[in-house]
Amino acid sequence: MGFTAELGYEVMVPVERGVELWDRVAEAGAEFGAIGCGGGALMIVRVEAGLIMGGLEYDAETTPFECRMGWAVDLDKSAFQGREALVALKERARRTIVSLVVDTPEDADIAELEGAVVLDGDEEVGRITMAVTSPHLDGATLALARIAKGHAARGSRLIVRGPDGGVGAEIVPTPVYDPQRLRVRS
Repeated sequence: MGFTAELGYEVMVPVERGVELWDRVAEAGAEFGAIGCGGGALMIVRVEAGLIMGGLEYDAETTPFECRMGWAVDLDKSAFQGREALVALKERARRTIVSLVVDTPEDADIAELEGAVVLDGDEEVGRITMAVTSPHLDGATLALARIAKGHAARGSRLIVRGPDGGVGAEIVPTPVYDPQRLRVRS
């Protein structure tokens, strides 16, 4: 499934046949150790893969150039309606989406980090959109954050202001899982 950065398929069936499909998939996958997962597991792999989600990493006010979707806009294409407006939006992009490893204490409730302010010194430069415990990073706290472009360099050390004060964070390459996206093409 594209939502998880794994090779997968989405199958649509009428609602009345959903349980039947679930039972058959579970039966066929049992010999391979396949198990179902919930929304929390999907959010973990989404954050590890650096995949954006509406309402979190982008909204109606976000341009494609502020949420790592600029690749979907072909400004080299011959003239089209709205091209000039898109060029101007690209030039004025104020923020981007980054992956942060947050230095949280072992007993921290990382759900409380969602929406937390991100600081560079005393300057507010962004907010965390979602934080998870990352199995791929051996249990480290990994977050996606909307960060001002001038503060989004890999390796930058920032401060996340959570409910219990500030903790350090480092911008790391996105995605942290399968950076070449080989699994979805396997």
